[in-house]
Amino acid sequence: MSTLTVSNISDSTTTVGTSYVVNGSAKAWGFIVGWHASGPTIDGSNNLSSVTDNGTGNHTINYTNSMSNTNYAYHLTTSQLRFTSTSTNHRSHGYPVVSSSSITIQTIFVTSNGVGTASDIGDINLTLFGDLA
Repeated sequence: MSTLTVSNISDSTTTVGTSYVVNGSAKAWGFIVGWHASGPTIDGSNNLSSVTDNGTGNHTINYTNSMSNTNYAYHLTTSQLRFTSTSTNHRSHGYPVVSSSSITIQTIFVTSNGVGTASDIGDINLTLFGDLA
């Protein structure tokens, strides 16, 4: 394998230092869909290998290439379940459990009166920033 060492990348109009590209790019992203009877699936991703269904509303998203440690940034969103004129029921997620090779989250259905229960309905968007191992 060869190594190309450059300090800047240019598209003829804008130049950026390669450290921004290497250090600032997402190290993983994915769209996890469909909590069907067969379980969740990854529909479009980079550096995500699989999703493990741990039970109702509890899912582990596994990385293809591990992060260097657990001190990385993640951004999670869950799909909006439904809005009506009389309610604002929505999806949320609990505090994730982070490891260098995966992230485990609990998805929650929250009713308009604030009651939340674990739920397998909805989609998850995940993005990771940090150093790969």
